[in-house]
Amino acid sequence: MRVDDEASISAAMDALTSWDIEVQSAEVYSRSENVVVRIVDRQDAVYALRIHRPGYNSIEELRAELIWETALNQSGIATPPHVLTRTGEGYVEVAINGRPYQVGLIRWIPGKILDELIHDAGEADQVHYFAQLGRLLAALHQHTAGWQPDQSFVRRSWNADGLVGSDPLWGRFWEASFLNRKEAQVLRQARDVIHERLLSIGEDPAVYGLIHADLHPRNVIVHDGTLQAIDFDDSGFGWHYYDLAVALREFIGHERYVEFRDAMLEGYRFVRALHLAEERLPLFLCVRGLVTVGWAAARPEIVNPEQMKPHVSNLVGELSEL
Repeated sequence: MRVDDEASISAAMDALTSWDIEVQSAEVYSRSENVVVRIVDRQDAVYALRIHRPGYNSIEELRAELIWETALNQSGIATPPHVLTRTGEGYVEVAINGRPYQVGLIRWIPGKILDELIHDAGEADQVHYFAQLGRLLAALHQHTAGWQPDQSFVRRSWNADGLVGSDPLWGRFWEASFLNRKEAQVLRQARDVIHERLLSIGEDPAVYGLIHADLHPRNVIVHDGTLQAIDFDDSGFGWHYYDLAVALREFIGHERYVEFRDAMLEGYRFVRALHLAEERLPLFLCVRGLVTVGWAAARPEIVNPEQMKPHVSNLVGELSEL
């Protein structure tokens, strides 16, 4: 259910009574999985207030997101700092049209979105950005390989079942209403094959652990030449290859895709080892393509089905080559 701007601002103002902030202005900044409201206080400090999609993350999962981001900041990997309520909580609950929503507050991160910089940059800078993105992903994976959260840490698993099982996290993509009969059959058959291949890879800590799971270039902010990950809403346990595939998926048709891929892998390997990446990336690129179909099908208020037709057509071709 879509929440309009007026209801979003009203909910934001209700939630902000739990923080010691005197609001100067509030405006809806973006809508996707969550609604983001840009808040400016009386001292001109800027915040991002996030109204989380109900039914996606539990309060325990949201608290785990805060725990990981805080741990990353403490280790020197910058993420948007969370602002706790006056009672020390990371989230408060508000009602919109009688339905409960969780609301969190983070500091606004200055800078430009990486996706925009990539599209506007020259060739050398584009390659440089992908190398930096690879380093950022490797830093995140390196951190979690040596970090052990306590038992209260709860996040989803982007394992074989979570990605392409009978009830995947982002929806039964083979049942999407915008697929024709042939496309649905191809996706259904590919699901079984891919599920077995993912199981065969295994979940060794060298290639599997806590990942961002949605670090495409629109979820990266560049400030003073440094890349910073935002929006950990989908983070959970999964293969490192999946994080790489997420970052590359939307550039598959780009004329310089191979250069972008190689630069990202080189940047990644500058920080930590990753074996068989070139061999396994095509599989995980298809996985990302499949789960994106499920995500779009479950969110018609965000995605126009007509926009998915080129994606589906390309995906069907890729699946035939697996």
